[in-house]
Amino acid sequence: MAADPHIASYDYQGRQEPCLAMQPAHGADSAQKLCLIPPFFAEANRMRRTLVSVMRHLATSHGIASIMPDLPGTLESEAPLTETTLTDWQQALTAACQQHGPISHSAAFRAGAVLDSTLPHVTSWRLSPIPAAKQLRMLARTEIAALREKGEAVPALTEMLETARKDGVMLAGYALSADMVAAPMDHSDLAHADRTISLSEDDGDADAVLQGPPLWLRAEPGDDPELAVAIADDIARWMAG
Repeated sequence: MAADPHIASYDYQGRQEPCLAMQPAHGADSAQKLCLIPPFFAEANRMRRTLVSVMRHLATSHGIASIMPDLPGTLESEAPLTETTLTDWQQALTAACQQHGPISHSAAFRAGAVLDSTLPHVTSWRLSPIPAAKQLRMLARTEIAALREKGEAVPALTEMLETARKDGVMLAGYALSADMVAAPMDHSDLAHADRTISLSEDDGDADAVLQGPPLWLRAEPGDDPELAVAIADDIARWMAG
């Protein structure tokens, strides 16, 4: 059974934002539809191909329809990241799910877990979740390492982030608004998820562990078909209840 992927869109503040939609060839259970929430920043690029593979396997092997919206300022969105806030991402995700719904379940990856609580009536699944504040610190360390390699003055990590939360900052090639720094730093805890999956190299508690590489750590975007199938199969079992 072949899936029929296509680039759809959703409206946010009068702008058409991209949204990948995957529909099983012979229809799906209308009560079951999944929204995938990608990781943030470079991790989204590194995992993009695998997440599309997850959507394809869900459609072809399990008859599950899914969407994966590009949030404003990310991936194929043409919205300027410098003018985007965390609130924009929360509201845009809600808009995408309303316009392509009803959405029954969400699957968030890495810092994308910060956003699933925006969908209060949607059952949540997560893979290797991290707070957005941790993601920002990782970006800041990358920026500091790049500055050091160029022989430029290197601020302390805390100093860089405190300045950034007032003035905005360029971190590892991403121009972030002050709000995009301050909001994650002020809300560093993750809400509860219905199911949390980790990879074998992760720390922290999880409901189950999958074997596979942490694709978000690779220097270039890649794919792992076996991991994609394992993720899709776990999601499908969880959605089946």
